Amino acid sequence: MRVLLVEDEVRLAENVRRGLSAEGFVVDVVHNGTDGLFNAEVNS
Repeated sequence: MRVLLVEDEVRLAENVRRGLSAEGFVVDVVHNGTDGLFNAEVNS
């Protein structure tokens, strides 16, 4: 399963990404809402 993580705190985003990846998720990380919206539109 693929997850889009939108988080402006880089260290927090990396920790969450690692945890989700360890559970088998493929994680796309972006650090602002504009990039998140773009990523969601392009990859859905």
